[in-house]
Amino acid sequence: MKRLLIVGLAAMLLSACGNEDVVEEKTAKITSEEYKEIKEGMTLEEVKTIVGGKEKSKDDFDNYVDYNFDGENGVEKDANVVLEFNKKGKLDVKVERGLLYPHDTEVSTEEDSEEDLEEYTTEVLKDDIEYQLTEDNDFNIVNLEVNEHMGTDIENDKIVTLTLLGSENLTAKMTANGLFEDSNVVFQSLFENEDVEEAALFWQLPITDSKGNTSDRNVLKITLTRDIFENINWEDFNSHNYKIVAEDYEELIQFPE
Repeated sequence: MKRLLIVGLAAMLLSACGNEDVVEEKTAKITSEEYKEIKEGMTLEEVKTIVGGKEKSKDDFDNYVDYNFDGENGVEKDANVVLEFNKKGKLDVKVERGLLYPHDTEVSTEEDSEEDLEEYTTEVLKDDIEYQLTEDNDFNIVNLEVNEHMGTDIENDKIVTLTLLGSENLTAKMTANGLFEDSNVVFQSLFENEDVEEAALFWQLPITDSKGNTSDRNVLKITLTRDIFENINWEDFNSHNYKIVAEDYEELIQFPE
């Protein structure tokens, strides 16, 4: 009798474990208070911790993903929130409609909208460049700036100012050759982006001063315009010729030939 009872209990436990349903993540709605807590740079999981669940739907684009949420207790019954994450999983843009303000409230001028669009396109380009250089090519970015090119009439033309930390090699000559060859890769990556009209590339290396103190300092600057870039035959280009073809070229330390 005891054996039957034990067997019966075991069967019940196995049945319970086997039929246990996986708890499905609930779809969250975002209140105005929660919306204010959500900050740029957060991950999706950090957002979910604030709002208590997953998105209603999502739209996956080439360079970003939009997560869509319904609003809750907003000024409009059909309030909604769109959270835009870059491909690194960080929140870049958050937009509410009807949660804090009515749909038909004009909260910005046309000039403000143009400035917002300009800032948005600049940030997207910056994210694309950072991804190309760090994920695709494993470069070490010290600083990256993307600014409006004021020298052309073409909309969205940008100037990129990029500082990278170079790699030291066995000899000074090998180190210099490495910087020049890496510059080829960097410029071809930068000008893949059609909005880039000009790119200024700075290389840094650890430099030890006369007192024995070592710090990363700029050692090389190369600037190319799109016109120069497109006229270079990159398959046969000798990277030591930057000093001849570049818009601006400056060796901040003496490089061996």
